[in-house]
Amino acid sequence: MKLVKDNIEWRQVQCGGDIPLERTNHCACAISAEKLFVFGGFYTSNLRFNDVYILKTTDFNWQQPPNQRSGIEPKNTESKIGAPEPRANCSANFYKEKVYIFGGHGGIGY
Repeated sequence: MKLVKDNIEWRQVQCGGDIPLERTNHCACAISAEKLFVFGGFYTSNLRFNDVYILKTTDFNWQQPPNQRSGIEPKNTESKIGAPEPRANCSANFYKEKVYIFGGHGGIGY
């Protein structure tokens, strides 16, 4: 979506980089004026992600943090780096240079 004064323009853009697998009911929040943080979500009705992707909104390029490489079907297992358990329908908030994930449902073996 592109906002220009009182006009809203919708257009489909081509993204590059580490494009995430399709998901729904994930959470997202802005972590800077040009970066969007995305966490978790449903892959199927019983498989949930606990991965992180960041979209740079100036060039629509996706990336993952170096220690967070995934790109594969989720397995509802514990994170090896201490990330929250796999979940969907949660919220994400950015405060004092940290992202806080709250609520949702899912978990290991859910």
